[in-house]
Amino acid sequence: MWQDDSFTSRIRDFKASITAHSQTIKSEPAARPLPKNHSRAPPSVATRRSSLILSDTQTRSFTSPSLSILSASTVSQTYSVLSVCLAKSTMDKYGSGLAAFQTFCDSEQVPQASRLPADEFLLCAFAASKAGSMVRSTVQNLISAVRAWHIVNGAPWNGGLRLAYIMNGIEALAPSGKPPRAPVTHRMLELVCTEVDISSNEGLCVRAAAATAFWCQLRLGEIFATSRAVSDQTNIPSRDDLSYDLDAAGSMQLRLPWTKTKRHKGETIIVTRQCGSTDPISALHHHIQSNRPSAFEPLFSFRTPNGSLSCLTKKRFLSICNKIWSSHGLPHTTGHSFRIGGTTELLMGGVDPDVVKTMGRWSSDAFLRYWRALEVVVPLHAERLRAPSTQQRPKALKSAITKKRVRFADARIP
Repeated sequence: MWQDDSFTSRIRDFKASITAHSQTIKSEPAARPLPKNHSRAPPSVATRRSSLILSDTQTRSFTSPSLSILSASTVSQTYSVLSVCLAKSTMDKYGSGLAAFQTFCDSEQVPQASRLPADEFLLCAFAASKAGSMVRSTVQNLISAVRAWHIVNGAPWNGGLRLAYIMNGIEALAPSGKPPRAPVTHRMLELVCTEVDISSNEGLCVRAAAATAFWCQLRLGEIFATSRAVSDQTNIPSRDDLSYDLDAAGSMQLRLPWTKTKRHKGETIIVTRQCGSTDPISALHHHIQSNRPSAFEPLFSFRTPNGSLSCLTKKRFLSICNKIWSSHGLPHTTGHSFRIGGTTELLMGGVDPDVVKTMGRWSSDAFLRYWRALEVVVPLHAERLRAPSTQQRPKALKSAITKKRVRFADARIP
């Protein structure tokens, strides 16, 4: 039986393979021909004990001829760049997808030599085995994992029209989908901001993070560390990434060093002043004043009782929020609900959809897909378009916003 190695570990093996490769083969000018029996096989994406990597003889049949010409340093540089082409989360998902493919091949007793590179019918059979139990997007992710193996190994990809037809069939046979994730409402944010223990440094940090994530439509992974350790947290904003007092209201500018779409190019967002207990500006000021992170320490970190600084993680943040909500009879909520909740609240507040889209850094398709409470949002922007007086529509809109926001909040709070 094939033993699973995570895709992350396989990618990490690049550098080890590259180092060994560079030490055993001397760099040679490109113009200098190599001996005919010389083999310069690409570094493995998996360790040699894994069946995901073909033998050198098998690999040689589909790898680029230039591998036998280029110098070791050039080959090393190429695979070094390739080793960081995917985010860790993506590599982890691909690892699970490759494991599922190998498990399917095991169950069908497909010989190792016939698995990878995979012919189109094997790909179709693998995908078809998930029909009726998985939705199309889930199966597509599994196929993408197998395709990634082919790309990294330089193997031909045989997925074509027949595989596309299979995917259409999977969509037709898909099980009933889950209902869309409910957003975090403004009332839910109020519960967190008013009931979290702000006598503790962690509570102040949670309140500031919740208000900022909601009003700025953030993905929680863009602001929270994966561990409590303060060192080496380069992908999340530090206190120095926050700029103060952009206008008279005190709105701020926050630089995100890493985002899902821009990766390490990062993006800049605006943190706007709001009314009441959910104001992110006030919450950020109190948090920074109490926890005192230095300029280059994570923005959302807090002082422990012994005075050391600890990062607020996504897991800990959601645990605190859900504990508060569950005490009010509300269901468990995921991190993405903050982003879609902030989007919905801004739309319900009458903010122009184009402005909301820009603030949230949405692509057009995703923006529409994640809208919630359309029965509230659409009338706010489409009713009374031909009011007899230009003064009547804003007044009617303001009244409608107040009534429908209350109705929507009541539907979420028992």
